[in-house]
Amino acid sequence: LVWGDGDEGLGPDVNRRFVDTLDLLISRLKSGMHNDCNRLRAVAARLQGADFREETMVACYPGASRARYHPHIDNDRSFIHRILTAILYLNEDWDATRDGGQLRLFNEAKLPLPPPAELGAKYDVAPLANRLLLFWATEEVPHEVLVTKRDRFACTVWYVD
Repeated sequence: LVWGDGDEGLGPDVNRRFVDTLDLLISRLKSGMHNDCNRLRAVAARLQGADFREETMVACYPGASRARYHPHIDNDRSFIHRILTAILYLNEDWDATRDGGQLRLFNEAKLPLPPPAELGAKYDVAPLANRLLLFWATEEVPHEVLVTKRDRFACTVWYVD
């Protein structure tokens, strides 16, 4: 794992452009410019308290060790102020059938999380290059990284209140 605040980690220019662009997107979502859509108004209301973000986490899940990350939520006992998770995938020519490594999103659940079979898989997201995924960091979106058979790279930023 590598952490960066916009001035290190990925390389100052690349990470700065990433977080600046992400901040602009979140700012626009918060602005309520989309008053004609009830769901987006609800998103804007929930994001109003998200005035800060954590440093960028750059993660590599090594394929040689068949890396994975067990079911969890991002706003747990250690990180209670996380509101929104943003993940940018960096994996060129990814084939989920061949390479694995999908992010599995589960149905909403309370802590402590039940076993994965009881959570009920909702959707598997392939970690394709340049795919940006936003989801609530709360118990609404438990998730896990499935076994990867190839090195898998992602940049994650959490917006906090």
